[in-house]
Parts: sequence; C-alpha cells; structure tokens
Amino acid sequence: MRSTFRSTLLAAGLLVLLSACEDTTRPDVVRVDQAPQYSTIVNVTTTELGTLGGTRSQGIAINSLGQIAGSSKTAAGVLHAFMWDGTMHDLGTLGGVTGSSAWAVNDLGQVIGSSGAVARGEQHAFLWDGTMHDLGTLGGAYSEAVAINGLGQVAGVSLTATFDQHAFLWDGTMHDLGTLGEPGTMRVTDLNSMGHVVGFVINAFVGRAFLWDGTMRDLGTLGGAGSSAAWAINDLGQVVGSSQTASGEIHAFLWDGTMHDLGTLGGSTSSAGDVNGLGQVTGISRTASGKTHSFLWDGTMHDLGTLGGSTAEAAAINDLGQVVGSSQTTSGETHAFLWDGTMHDLGAPDDGSSSASAINDAGQVAGTISTAAGVGSAVLWTVTIGIPGAVEALAAVTTAIVSAAFPVGTERGLLATLDAAALQVQNGNVVAATQLLQAVINQVEAMVRSARLPAEAGQAIIDAARAAIAALG
Repeated sequence: MRSTFRSTLLAAGLLVLLSACEDTTRPDVVRVDQAPQYSTIVNVTTTELGTLGGTRSQGIAINSLGQIAGSSKTAAGVLHAFMWDGTMHDLGTLGGVTGSSAWAVNDLGQVIGSSGAVARGEQHAFLWDGTMHDLGTLGGAYSEAVAINGLGQVAGVSLTATFDQHAFLWDGTMHDLGTLGEPGTMRVTDLNSMGHVVGFVINAFVGRAFLWDGTMRDLGTLGGAGSSAAWAINDLGQVVGSSQTASGEIHAFLWDGTMHDLGTLGGSTSSAGDVNGLGQVTGISRTASGKTHSFLWDGTMHDLGTLGGSTAEAAAINDLGQVVGSSQTTSGETHAFLWDGTMHDLGAPDDGSSSASAINDAGQVAGTISTAAGVGSAVLWTVTIGIPGAVEALAAVTTAIVSAAFPVGTERGLLATLDAAALQVQNGNVVAATQLLQAVINQVEAMVRSARLPAEAGQAIIDAARAAIAALG
C-alpha cells in the first residue's frame, strides 16, 4: 500500500543517482517456493471516484478497508485532499489559499499530507481524522507529511528555524530527527509500524540513504563513492532503494543490516521502490536492450514484462506478491497493470491512459484514469482472482460434506474450514488453501476411524478434497 508520492520521488531520485562490482550476496528472505503461488484474474470492476467538482482527481493510496486517499481539483480549480469510502470527502485546507494534497491513509482512516496554512502563506503537514489537524513545523515555514503507520505516527520533512530541512516523526508532538552530516535537501519516503523512518539526503548532488530507528544512520552504498537512496521499509526492518556500485552503475538494494546488491535485468541501472512483509521487492530496471521494465525480486530478479509496449514501471507490491504499476501497451498507450504471475491490463478510457499507485491484500487497487482530453478521475479497481477449476473443485467438496450422514452439527466445522480455504483461493494463497484442505482430510479420517462417519461417505469427501488440492496445482 504505497503512495504515488514515493513513486514520483523514485524517478527523480534515480536521476540524482545517475548524475553522481556488483555484490551478488543475497539476504536470507522468503524464497519463491515458500511464498503464495499466483492466481488468475477472473474479473476486474472499475469504480470511478469522480472529483470534488473540478476536472481531475488522482487516487494515491489505499488501506486494507478499501478507503482511498488522494487529491482532486474543486469547482474553483484549487487542489484539495480527499478521502473516499464510498463517498468522496473534501478534507479542506488549514486555511490557506494554496490547497492541500493527501499522500497516505492508514487502517484507522487517518489521512496525512500537506496544506496551505493561514500564517504568511506557509505550507504545513496535516493529519485528518474527521478534522484536519495542523502538525506544525520544526520552526520554519514549511512541513510535509508523507507516511503514516497503523499507530497514527507520522513521518515527513520540515524546515527548521535556520532554514535547514530535517526529517520529523510526529506522535502527538513533532520530533526533530535531524539530518545526515551537513544540511542538505531532505527526503523522507517511508515509515514502518516500529516508527522507523527512511529516506535520503542530497548534498552537492550526492544523495545518501538513511534509516532513523532512534538514531540517524547512514546506510552507505554498494561500494560506490556516490549516491544512494532508500525508498521503503517493511516491519522486519528491511530497507530497499538504489545505490551506486563500485563500477559506477546504479543498482537496487535490500538492506537488513548489510546492503545487498539485487542486480539488474541485464542493463546498468535498477532501483527498488517497495518491499512487502515477506521481503519480496519490486522496482524498475533497465534491460540489456535499454528498456525500462518492472521486476519482482524474491532471491532472484524476475522481469515482469510489459503490456506489449517497451516499458513498465512498478509502483507497489502487497503481501500476496501482487505488483501494480503502469505499462506501455502495444499501441503505445499507458495503462495500469496488475501482475500476479501474469501481466494484466486494468484498462483505460478509449485513447486515454491509466496508472495504478497502490494495492491492498484484498486485491483492491487505487489509481487514476484519464481521457484523451486530459479529464481524469481517481479510480478503484476491484480485482476478483481465482484458479481455473478451483471453484468447481471446492463446490464438489461442499457437496460431499453436505451429502454425508454426519451427527447433527458436526459438519459445521468442516464447512467453516472449507470456507476458509475458499477465501485463501480468492486471495491467491494456494499454499494456505492446500493446508486447509488437508486439514479437512485429516478431520474426516479421524471421524471415520472413530466410527462417527461411515467409511464410504468419508472416502467421498477425502477424494473430493484431494481432487481440489490437485486442481490448485
């Protein structure tokens, strides 16, 4: 559930790194054979969220409840932050005339961003929880909130009274996290549930990735004398980003106490933009032919391909290993995509474009669609996923259970386990679904052994459950 704010910074930051050997050591992360297997999209529903009266809105972030934060033009042409929960709510401003922008939303429905403030045309970070609260500054005239965790802690950047840019962490009070070395251009990019903050500082066109975990730490580089940048952190404390190597190339990295080079797709540059709770990483890389493609790294860097065109750029990854972003199509248009083992086109208006910015674990995707005339709307794509033959196979198990001569109420536990397996299939988690089906088999075998279920009826359920496991592959 990542924001377009970081995606925009990633593109700009990669240019900084480029202006400014490969270590093939791989960290200990979940391997692909341990991760959820991938599913097949069976339906995509597109819900246009509309605008706040203007001609354009943009979906930026989404939480696990499907609530979306973003920004929209009003009828007066001013940009305002919004939160959508079935209705688009105008979050207003802190009193300034320059509008407001939202960058993230947590599972409490709290939205953060920045807004024009009354005092001298200043811009301040805000937190909205039904009311827009001014988070203040570190003494200067500017602050911006860019990330929020489930506890309501907020991370961002603020000017100090001496006009330096410092990172901050807000937990009811704005705490100055400082900077790295000499004051420079500070960029905060992410925050995890532990309150650890990542980003980078640019001095004299050289950027350095940092992690604040109570102490501001320079994460170093992949051997180069130049730049690095951190773009995301998960709750395991794994940090991903991009860094110059000893040979002068720019490579994606994963840091877990040591900075590991994730390599490239054959070209000389790559950058990691997001990491999920399993340590799977997504980002962009140049290929050997010089094209920009998205990748998934799970111990090996996989090329996710494109929608037929030459380029694709990943924006976010969820804990199911599903990746969203935008890709060029065969006809040269830019369309949002979802990758779950296959690159799926989420569609766009005729001759228009679309982009996906965030995805939750329910397969709900936030993004933006635009017409050829430039009129745009924030959008929610609701993706229904499944596995060919799985629905029918699970239905056969249900039929076998319902048809068996169970003691009154005994079948309810089996049906509940089967419902849980069906939910895992819907979420694309084949491993968990298989384990639940095996649990059904184990329960039925125990019932047959204890003579609580006739052997013939029990075997019918076991055969149907084994067939369902086979259908899951």
